[in-house]
Amino acid sequence: MRRLLASRAGFGAVVAATDIVAAGAIQALREEGIQVPDDVTTAGYDDITTALDVYPALTTVHVPHEELGRAAVGLALHREEFPETGTSSSAHMSSSGTPPGPRPMTCPACARRAESWIDG
Repeated sequence: MRRLLASRAGFGAVVAATDIVAAGAIQALREEGIQVPDDVTTAGYDDITTALDVYPALTTVHVPHEELGRAAVGLALHREEFPETGTSSSAHMSSSGTPPGPRPMTCPACARRAESWIDG
């Protein structure tokens, strides 16, 4: 963030990989006299409890860790329904060197849960 600020590049938003990084970006922006969110907006990712203590309030993306874990276990338990998957991502490359496209979920319960996450 400090290098970006030193470069004087114009930008209006910072989207950070984690809330901790976003909080650090806010601190660096404020130290440079940049008003958050008036001059630059910020957002983090993971919705950690510490994000509640950041001022100004941090926009964050909530990650449903428990639900993701349950879905991962469900997929692991039904892995025989996904014969094209394996242990190495390189084993799934097409002849063009690109990974295959998305595959439909064949586990009805897993598919319903995934659809509910996508639909919000």
